[in-house]
Amino acid sequence: MVPIIGDLRPLLVEAVRGKLPKARIVVTATGRTPSRQYVLTALKKLEERIGMRPWSFHSLRHYFITWLSRRGVFIEAVRLLAGHSNLAVTQRYMHATANDRKEAMSKLKK
Repeated sequence: MVPIIGDLRPLLVEAVRGKLPKARIVVTATGRTPSRQYVLTALKKLEERIGMRPWSFHSLRHYFITWLSRRGVFIEAVRLLAGHSNLAVTQRYMHATANDRKEAMSKLKK
């Protein structure tokens, strides 16, 4: 399962219509599967163009996992979305702040 935003789903459905099961969806201008470096370069150009602070793929994974956990997503679902084989790995990606701990304690009072 790959999480995608709602607006992207119809575009992907159309992109794969009539294609073989292993056909590529994302390709470079030369028709090849993009390398990690190609995608990273595209990310860096986008960050610069929109004035966003620089991120690495690894830091984006940390952000994604932390973001999900802060919104109350069940930890096993977070683990599966991250593609981790065990929960210990997922927990290393989660970052709790003092505010997160304070909010957790406030929920106990309810």
